Amino acid sequence: MFNFKNRISGQASILDERWIDELHKPVYTGPSGVPTTFGWFIGRLKSGVPVIFKNGGQPGVATGLYMLPSENLACMVLTNRSDGRELCSDVCNQVLASYLADWYEPEETAGPSLSPFIVTQDFGGDWRGILANDGAKMRIELRIDSSDSATLALGDNAALRVTGIKSEGGVLWACRKVSSTPLTH
Repeated sequence: MFNFKNRISGQASILDERWIDELHKPVYTGPSGVPTTFGWFIGRLKSGVPVIFKNGGQPGVATGLYMLPSENLACMVLTNRSDGRELCSDVCNQVLASYLADWYEPEETAGPSLSPFIVTQDFGGDWRGILANDGAKMRIELRIDSSDSATLALGDNAALRVTGIKSEGGVLWACRKVSSTPLTH
């Protein structure tokens, strides 16, 4: 891979080595202390081995890519599942741990740490609206009863309990799980 600066005999180079170095140079270090480059996160193993990595996905897809140029080693997992992030992580961790005794999954959060959600009068109560995307429209209802109790209903589906609500900088940001048991009111 060109990120490793490996040259294959007779094959043209994709990027000059100085540009590869530039792609891997940190451009931002967030409050968590994790540096990012142009789209990549950078971590180090306890032995000092640098790890360049990126996890992600979109609806229907989850991905993970870890590159260790000094070890000439990479692991990439692509899934065809929205809920495949844990699967990607587990597979990469098992593969890389079989090659490197000190392997661990590096921290990837460059932004501020998430905090427990504290309900305020700005957030508590009933929220109703329409989710619109690419011409599709769906009714949404969110009810926030307390800092750890909320329900969410999409379209004509029954409301489900939302848990693990977090905030970032005073903004409702993330919800970890929605239970599969419909609520009755």
